[in-house]
Amino acid sequence: MPVEISLSQTVEDYLNKRSNLNKGLNHYDILELDPKCSKEDIRHSYYHFAKMFHPDKCGNDEYAFLLDQVKTAYETLSNEYKRVHYDIINGNYDNEVTDEKLVAIYDLMRQKYYTFITENAETYILLVNSEFIQQGLIIKKALYGNLTLINPEGLRSLVTIENKHLKGPYIDVTVQLQLLIQNGVLNLNSGAPTSFGHLPGFYNPIDFERSEGINESQLYILYLFKNNVHEVTVNDHSCVRLPMKSHLVYGNYIKGPFSLSNLALMA
Repeated sequence: MPVEISLSQTVEDYLNKRSNLNKGLNHYDILELDPKCSKEDIRHSYYHFAKMFHPDKCGNDEYAFLLDQVKTAYETLSNEYKRVHYDIINGNYDNEVTDEKLVAIYDLMRQKYYTFITENAETYILLVNSEFIQQGLIIKKALYGNLTLINPEGLRSLVTIENKHLKGPYIDVTVQLQLLIQNGVLNLNSGAPTSFGHLPGFYNPIDFERSEGINESQLYILYLFKNNVHEVTVNDHSCVRLPMKSHLVYGNYIKGPFSLSNLALMA
């Protein structure tokens, strides 16, 4: 059955509804929607409130913060993957529905992941060749997901961490990151912090496969700049800028995916 929605018709009504909520506002509250709403409901609500809070309608920028909140809510809820991820985090599904949704979205995201790589293979090769000629920024290897160690006690501190040492799940995002380089620089999350899983050609594998003891993915990047080897591992949502002198590998010793959890276990 479709969920009937009744949207506020004035800014005053909207603000009154918000003030009557006893809990923190979520994206559905901001759009005055039920979590069971349809895609069309989301689209309709967004255009309704975007028009209401636009400076041209209000006559000033007093409600610009409301417009920003509406845009953020719409950006998440209008994207199937982002919406499922958001609903899972906020407990909007029971376990049975969650598993059913996860399987369908997981299959879709994996298909999009491989399609993205295939469709961009030629562009990727051209970009790498261009950076190679300029001795610029070349992503040699990039992994995203659960990068904790399977057996940290069995790995000596001077051994390079390889894929076989990692618990997973994780995905290879080498191609994706190379495509995001602009003017010889890679900038991720230079604005508001966002999960890397929402970048073009990415998805967050730990959203779909339970990873015991971890609730956040990590991103590992091994790269060349001016023919020197660099590497860095960061947590999801982090701000990343390449190249950085602090990422330089000394003595040709590549650590591999050295997340803080791995280093602590190997100490």
